Amino acid sequence: MNAEVKESLNYLGAFVDLWLDSEMNKLIASRFYVGFPRANYADLEPYMIAGILSKYGVPDEVTVDLFAVTSPIGLILRYESLNLYVQYNIAYDALFPILDDYTIRLCNNLDNIIEFQLQVSISPEDINLPIGFWDNPATRNDYEFNIEEASHLSLEEFAEVFSQPNQCFETLPVSVLSSLESTS
Repeated sequence: MNAEVKESLNYLGAFVDLWLDSEMNKLIASRFYVGFPRANYADLEPYMIAGILSKYGVPDEVTVDLFAVTSPIGLILRYESLNLYVQYNIAYDALFPILDDYTIRLCNNLDNIIEFQLQVSISPEDINLPIGFWDNPATRNDYEFNIEEASHLSLEEFAEVFSQPNQCFETLPVSVLSSLESTS
């Protein structure tokens, strides 16, 4: 397969990329990205965490991306059965230097979400598309931890709590997180 970004649209700070298989001339994936959704004129609530959880239910996987444990922290919802992947980069209040016993409080309100991207692929083999500068929410990195590892929440508890707006959870202490090995 020879995938290439065929179309990249930018409107009011929202980007849409469309990938085509140039050999078969068919759409194979799309990505919707918005930086600073609070400042966007569009109603993005349906794409925020509570909206996605309310519409699609419990994800197959939720991970917390703790790359260098600095703000923002990534929260990734993966619906493998739908080939739907959503990543939220969430700001949090931190004291620097971050202390070992410090926990990270992540909230799903619009004010805390710095950027998000939603990616849909036609088939599972399309998930590793090159997307340039942005992380690909369909693939894991070495700094991602399952929600069950990074917090005291099960996948079902996370979905139940975060399907309501303005909810928060705290990660385990940084010292515990840094000692874990990612399951990527």
